[in-house]
Amino acid sequence: MGGWERNVIIFGGAGILAVAGLFISGNVILGMLWTFLVLAVAMFLALGRFGPDRATLEEYLLRRWRYSRSVKRYTYVQPGQQPQRPASVASPPPAPTPPSVTPVTFAEDRGAYFGAMAVIFVVAGVVFIGWLWRGGDAALAHSLQMFIGR
Repeated sequence: MGGWERNVIIFGGAGILAVAGLFISGNVILGMLWTFLVLAVAMFLALGRFGPDRATLEEYLLRRWRYSRSVKRYTYVQPGQQPQRPASVASPPPAPTPPSVTPVTFAEDRGAYFGAMAVIFVVAGVVFIGWLWRGGDAALAHSLQMFIGR
């Protein structure tokens, strides 16, 4: 499973957890904070790409775990000595060294709208929290009471 199916599962599970957090928490502010945190983590997991080949998080961690468990060959060379190589074997060209720090990027196979959506969600979350802070929680509570009928 890869690509958009994986992302749909991650975002669907995060949506269910976010809505459940709104209903479980007694405080509206804590519920909104929980929702924002869950959705931010889901966006990072679904859209984050790691390493030089831009692998998903689970592929990247699985490769790192396999590499850490594999047998490595080391050759001890005393200081000041060059390792001896057989004369009959031609030395291969040196392998390109990957950069020491690989950036975390986002999947862009469908365009650049993932970054735009992230910015929109962050701005909407900040605006909503500001609205709640300025007294919107009373208006929200009144609207929910009118909707539920209590």
